Amino acid sequence: MTIHADSKLSLDIIQYLGEVVAEVSADGMIHDVRMRNTDKYPGEEERYRGNKLSDIHPAEVADKFTALIKKALRTGESQYLEFQTSYKKQPVIYSVRILPQHADEHLAYFIIDDITSKDRLELMENKWKMALDASGDGMWDYNLQANTIYFSDRWHEIFGYSKDEISGSVEKWTSKVDLQDVEESARLFEGCVKGETNTYSSEFKMKCKDGSYKWVLSRGVVISRTPDGKPLRMIGTHTDITARKSAEQSRNDFEEQLQSQKDFYEQILNWLPGDIAVLDKDYRFMYLNERSVKDPEVRKWMIGKTDFDYCRERNRPLDIAQGRKQRYDEVRNTGRQQEWEERFTTAEGDTNYKLRRLQPVMDEQGDLRLMVGYGVDITEKVRTEEALRTSNEMFTSAFDSSGIGMALVSPFGKWLNVNNSVCEITGYSKEELLQKTFQEITHPDDLELDLGLLKQMLNKEIEVYNLEKRYISKSKKIVWVLLTVSMVWNADNTPKFVIAQIVDITKRKELTDEINRKNKELEATKVSLINKIQQLEELNYIIAHNLRGPARNINMLASALSAKHGGTHDEESLVIAEAFTDQEAISLMVEGAKALTENLDTLMEVAKISLNKKIQYDDCNVEQMVQNITSQLSGVMYEKHARITTKLAIKDISYPSVYLESILYNFISNAIKYSRKDVAPEIIVSTTKMQGRVVLSVKDNGLGIDLDRYGDRLFKLNQVFHHGFDSKGVGLFLTKSQIEALGGSVEVKSMVNEGTEFIVTL
Repeated sequence: MTIHADSKLSLDIIQYLGEVVAEVSADGMIHDVRMRNTDKYPGEEERYRGNKLSDIHPAEVADKFTALIKKALRTGESQYLEFQTSYKKQPVIYSVRILPQHADEHLAYFIIDDITSKDRLELMENKWKMALDASGDGMWDYNLQANTIYFSDRWHEIFGYSKDEISGSVEKWTSKVDLQDVEESARLFEGCVKGETNTYSSEFKMKCKDGSYKWVLSRGVVISRTPDGKPLRMIGTHTDITARKSAEQSRNDFEEQLQSQKDFYEQILNWLPGDIAVLDKDYRFMYLNERSVKDPEVRKWMIGKTDFDYCRERNRPLDIAQGRKQRYDEVRNTGRQQEWEERFTTAEGDTNYKLRRLQPVMDEQGDLRLMVGYGVDITEKVRTEEALRTSNEMFTSAFDSSGIGMALVSPFGKWLNVNNSVCEITGYSKEELLQKTFQEITHPDDLELDLGLLKQMLNKEIEVYNLEKRYISKSKKIVWVLLTVSMVWNADNTPKFVIAQIVDITKRKELTDEINRKNKELEATKVSLINKIQQLEELNYIIAHNLRGPARNINMLASALSAKHGGTHDEESLVIAEAFTDQEAISLMVEGAKALTENLDTLMEVAKISLNKKIQYDDCNVEQMVQNITSQLSGVMYEKHARITTKLAIKDISYPSVYLESILYNFISNAIKYSRKDVAPEIIVSTTKMQGRVVLSVKDNGLGIDLDRYGDRLFKLNQVFHHGFDSKGVGLFLTKSQIEALGGSVEVKSMVNEGTEFIVTL
C-alpha cells in the first residue's frame, strides 16, 4: 500500500533528518518520501514515491540498498552505507542510513545525505544523533491505521522500559499514564487527530520502570493522512518536565507556607514543653510564649520589663533575678551559650527544678543583638535521678553481697562486672574475668546451647532462660553451675547488658551422677537376675526334656534285661525283652548313656557360664585370636577357598580370652560351615566403638538365615536351621550365654543366600 502525505514533516523533526527521507519495505518499494530542499532536487519526490529503489539507482547500488534494508528489518539494527555517484556532472558522495525503528514493522526509514565534504559528514552525523535523541527528548512515532507505536532509544532511556515492554503496543504505553490524566490527554490527542488543532500538547504523569512517576510534556503532529483526510501517522516527543513541575509545586507550597508561617511558628513556640523568652541586649523581654507566663495579661505586661521588674511586681525574692543576671552578663561578655539548673520554690511551697539555656544572637559586626532563653521543667528528672541513685546503691549492695554469683555481661559475652561469688566459683580474680568473655571459660560441649539461648533472647523469642552448664575454672577444674539469664534493654530497644545469676551445683551434680550410676547398676543387676531366672527356667525345661528321654530308655532296657534273666519283671518288660537280643539291648543302653552324658556336659557348660562370677579378664589381641582360629580351621578353609579379612578399629579388648576366642571360633566356623556351594566364603571380622562400648562384628556371604521363620528360635538349644549339616544346635546357645553372662548383647542381620552378620556389644 502506498501512503500519500498531504502535510509536510514538522520543522522540529525535518531539521534533524537527511536531505532525502523515505519509507521503504524489504523489497525496496518506496512508500513515502520527503526532501528537505526540493529546489535542489526538483521533481525527485515524484520520481521516488511509489517506485522501487532499483527504478532510480543503478542495479548494483539498488541491490546493496535492498540487502541492507532486509538485514535491518530482520535484526532490528540500523545499517549504514556510503556510495559515490555524480549529480549534474559533479562527483558527490552520499551516505545511506537505514533505521528499522518504524511504527510499521514492515517499513524502515531510508535516509540519504550528501557527505562530499568532511564538514558535511560531521554535520550529518550530528543531525542523525539529534534525530534519534529528539533534542534530548523521547521521540514517538504512531501508526494510527495499525495502532502501533515506536519509541526512540532516548525515550526508553528516560523511562527505563525495554523495547519488548513498550514499543509496538499503544495499550502497553497508555497503561503507564496516570489514571487522573488519561481522560484529558486523550481529549487533546483526539482533537489533533480530527484536525481541530494543528498540534497536540498535553502534560501528564507517567509511571517509569522503577515504579516512580515522571511528569511528561507530550507534543505531536499528524504528518500523513489519506486522500480523504483520515490520519495515518503521527510523530512527536515526550519531554521530562518533572523538575519544572516540582519547581512549580515548590513555589506554590512556599507561598502557602509563607502565608501560614507566622501562625505555625507561634503554635510551635507555644507547643514546646518549655519556657521560651527573647530578650534584648539590656535584658528586657521582647517575647514570651504561653508556657513561660500563662496569664496573657501578665505576659503582655512583661514585654519591655526585666526579671527584677517581675520579682518586685510579684513580691518574689530577688535571688533568682540576680542569678539570671550573672548568666546574662556572661553571655554578653563571652558571646557563648550558658546552661544551668535553676532551683526555686513554688507558691505552694514545693521545690522544683528547671534546666535553663541562654543562646546569644549576634549581628554582622559580632555584637550581641538579642538572647533566646529556653527553660524546661526537670523536677521529675531530678527526682528520678535521686531515686535511681538510691536504687543503684541498693542494687550495688545486693550485687556485691549476694550469696550466689551475680554478673553483668555484654550482649557479646564480655564480663562487665562480677561479684565475689563468681570469682570464688571460677577461681579467677575480678580483674582477670573482666578481661575475658564467658565463652572463654565455658566448657566447649555446653557453649553451643548457651549461645543458642542467648540468640533467642536477643531476638526477643524468650525473656529469660535457665541452663545447667559447665565452667572450666582457672585451675582447670570442671565446675557445674545453674545459670539464670535475663536481658536489660536500652530505651531504643537495643540490648544493653545481660544479668546472669550463677549458682554452684557441682556437689549436687556429683551426687546426682552417683545416684544415676547406682540406679544403672541396680537396673543392670535387675536385668541380670531376670536373665538368670530365665536361664534357670530354661535349664529346668532342658533337663526335663533332654535328660528324661535317655534316662527312661536306659531304665526300660535295664528292666527288660532283668526280666529276661529271671529277675523281677512285669508283663511289659517281658514283651520288650523278647524284642531285643542281649547285645542289642546293651548297645541301646550304651547309646542312651552316651546321649545322657553329652546332654549333661552341655548343661554343665551352660550352668558354668551363667553362674560363674569370678571370670578373669585378659588383654586380648583380636588380630592374634583370628590368626589362631584360622590355623585351627586351615584344612576346611583350604577346602572351601575361604578368606578372612579384619577391619579392627579396636585392636586390643579387655575380655576373658577363653570366652572371646570361643565366640569368634563359633561365628567363624559357622560362616565356613554354612557357606554356599558355588561361592567361596568371605568373612569380615571388624571392631569399633559406639557409645563407649566395644562392638565386634563377624559378617559372611553364606547361606543366611530366614529370620522371619527362625528369628525367635535363633539362640535356643538344639535348634537346626540348615539340614544336611552335622549340627546339634548347641553353638549359638552357648555363645549367647557367654556374651550375656558378661553383660553384653548379640544381634543378627541376615538375608537368605546373601549372608549373615553377628553383631556383639561387649
